[in-house]
Amino acid sequence: SGYIFKAYGAIISWCCRKQSCVALSSTEAEFMALSDACKEAIWLRSVLGHFQVDMSQPTIIFEDNQSCLALINPEGFSNRTKHIDTRRFFVKDHINNGTIKCEYCKTEEMLADMCTKPL
Repeated sequence: SGYIFKAYGAIISWCCRKQSCVALSSTEAEFMALSDACKEAIWLRSVLGHFQVDMSQPTIIFEDNQSCLALINPEGFSNRTKHIDTRRFFVKDHINNGTIKCEYCKTEEMLADMCTKPL
């Protein structure tokens, strides 16, 4: 999985690695990567806040898997996804409090794919 964070047009953080646990589906793998990106976004917001950068707007995290984005909605719950509920609630909490915002991005435009496709 991988992610790239940009601020003011420059890459300020990135990660590229194999996931530490086996995912049962591509949606689950994408959601694990999304929750990792959310954790990084929270840390980056803290660091940037110390430099007096305005953090009043949510950090936008782009996701190219629509099934992953559907898990964020209340309708996304099912018995097949309950094993990732801790991650799901973590992401949802930060969306609800305005820390992050998840938006769909076409796969062709996904910058972070350059981190994961070679793996």
